Amino acid sequence: MQRKIKNFSFNELLSIAFILSFCSFSYELLIAKTLVNLTGNTILWESITIGIYIFSLGFGTLISKYFIKGNIFPKLFLLENMLSIFGSVCVTAIIFFNIYYYYLYLSGRVERLGILDITKNITDLVYYSRDLKYISFSLFVFLSQSVTFFIGMLSGLEIPFLLKAAKDMGLSHKNNFILGISFLGTLLSTIVFSFILLPNIGIVSISVFIGSINLLICFFLFLRKSAYKSNKVSISIILLSILVISSVIRFSEKIESISLKTSYFALNYFGSKKTFADFIADINKFPEVERITTLYQNIDIMPSPLGEYKKFSDKDFQLFIDGHFQFDTFTEEFYHAGLVKAPAALLNIYPENILVLGAGDGFLIRDLLQQYPKAKKITHIEIDPEMVGLAKIFPALVLHNKNSLSNHHVQTITGDAFYFIRSSKEQYDAIYIDFPHPFNYDISRLYSIEFFSHLAKRISPNGFAVIDSPLFRKEEIKSYLIKGQNSPAERMILANNVILNTLRKTNLKFYPYIVGAEGFILITNPDLKVSWNEEEKQRIIYNSLGYSWITENLLYEFPYEINDRYINSVFSPKFLAFKDVRKF
Repeated sequence: MQRKIKNFSFNELLSIAFILSFCSFSYELLIAKTLVNLTGNTILWESITIGIYIFSLGFGTLISKYFIKGNIFPKLFLLENMLSIFGSVCVTAIIFFNIYYYYLYLSGRVERLGILDITKNITDLVYYSRDLKYISFSLFVFLSQSVTFFIGMLSGLEIPFLLKAAKDMGLSHKNNFILGISFLGTLLSTIVFSFILLPNIGIVSISVFIGSINLLICFFLFLRKSAYKSNKVSISIILLSILVISSVIRFSEKIESISLKTSYFALNYFGSKKTFADFIADINKFPEVERITTLYQNIDIMPSPLGEYKKFSDKDFQLFIDGHFQFDTFTEEFYHAGLVKAPAALLNIYPENILVLGAGDGFLIRDLLQQYPKAKKITHIEIDPEMVGLAKIFPALVLHNKNSLSNHHVQTITGDAFYFIRSSKEQYDAIYIDFPHPFNYDISRLYSIEFFSHLAKRISPNGFAVIDSPLFRKEEIKSYLIKGQNSPAERMILANNVILNTLRKTNLKFYPYIVGAEGFILITNPDLKVSWNEEEKQRIIYNSLGYSWITENLLYEFPYEINDRYINSVFSPKFLAFKDVRKF
């Protein structure tokens, strides 16, 4: 009969189980979020990471039978030290893999992978086609998910170790309590990660925080004389963990800084043959990117390439949301005028009751206040309160938006535009919709048949709506086909197919138009007249906006295939088709 362990109570064992499950699932959430930040595909990376994590937990449980003989607590001590080390560096490792992926892809040096002999034929094929992206990216996926698997495997050993401890304490009949408390720790990790850790500290710092909790368990085991018999060995292992965590803490800001700069500036080195060290040194010379993480999105602010490109100023900066371009202060007036001045020139309407969806930066509302100074009310719906707060206090934003969100005619409501449109009973003279393009499921809902159907009910009989939308003219599509770039052209046509077929299914009239390189759609009730043939209005549009293209000949200028299979719905999203093809 095995001896019973007397220096632990069962409540302490439950507490350890709770803490370890909290740490374990936090690592999974952290790795998934890191990959989403780096690549932008939320559903893909969360699905893959969760799947590999669950599989690796099972694998760890499967192999635990080889490690549970004898006194289990020294093994648990070593296990938690390993998790504190690898957990605290997991984000740093994935960021490094991502930077190296950029380097391999942009420099075209797959031979630096050290597997040239294995992939020689593939490498030659890809090299000569000038497309090394997939080999480089496949390596990044393999390495990053190896991190997921290894941490999941170590975490999979924890529950069997704790169950073995309970057995040694003569409490095997209470195993269900250990399993139950572990699930409770998992639940807490999702809440703490989403609402406390992620909005307040960087992802590298979160990994250090979670790794430190694992290290605290090691301290607890050491103090309860449940580590190695040799104090020197135990202390050496703990000191190694402290050294690794301290190193990550010291360089955490630098790591995140280089990662952000790589994401935004690495394309400047396409075709470069520099060494990896020189690549990092050059990337580090670019200006800092300021990241603000909220519950809903990452907001990145950086100097504009149209300005000095050296430091932030009140005149030249760009803003990105989740890595997608939103505006440049040098050009944003042109874009927002496309939303406001074109409908004003085409319609004899002076709206008094206006609804604005999105546009948390305040620029669109600034132009509306200038265009319609006698408007009685502007209702503003924005999902992210921190974006609104930033627009009210960030000096450069306030300078450009002229503090529009603080105007007494503007009522800002924090909420989801989809649910507001669906639940509201009020009708509006004008509805302005300024969303990011639909690059993920959440935003895809805002371009769905369900959204547009509810939108139709919110437009007054003589009212209108206007939306920023990914649209492409025939000439732009043709220019890519002439250059032999079929993939971007196909995606342009697909974008037209999805947006215009979705609108076609509503009982609304819609008029696509282009201002500069931006696409917009004017939406009206069927009986409202749009003045296409009045030269004065066309002149006003041109003089106000510069180059523009507004046409009634929809199918000719904005080619799309009339087919219901392209309709975007919340139940059948088509958002994967949308990418910024103008970057090709």
